[in-house]
Amino acid sequence: MRSPRRVGDLNDPDNSQYVHLPSTRRLRPRRAELTPWAHQVLAYRVMTLRRAGRGGPGTLLAYGGTMPPGGAKAQATVCNALRDVLNAAGLSGEPDVRPSSLRHWVGRRAFDAGAPIEQVATLLGHRSLDATAEDIALDWAREVDHR
Repeated sequence: MRSPRRVGDLNDPDNSQYVHLPSTRRLRPRRAELTPWAHQVLAYRVMTLRRAGRGGPGTLLAYGGTMPPGGAKAQATVCNALRDVLNAAGLSGEPDVRPSSLRHWVGRRAFDAGAPIEQVATLLGHRSLDATAEDIALDWAREVDHR
């Protein structure tokens, strides 16, 4: 099970540029650079948490409920929030758009900008180039040979 991200996972809660992400069965621990939009969203979230008296390093970023983190209700709350975002963006009817699509998009964007597949794998934290290719919808035979 993935551990929830907390305020303390941001490099600087007041001016975050990246977030530390843990390893999983499939992924290596890594540092994820934040887009300007993500920086703005997280700055607002940290400010909101602090105003509520809950902005310490152990405070969860995406879940403010009362159930323990990692439990089914906590996970459902976060999934519902992501569903609401997809609905608001008009993407809820797209069968291939999921919360993980955001992560995969970052990898694909890096690859399309010229990053080698090995660099994209490091960016995404993958232990396998095949996993990277799958997540960024890369057809090895066609795309790598034509770069």
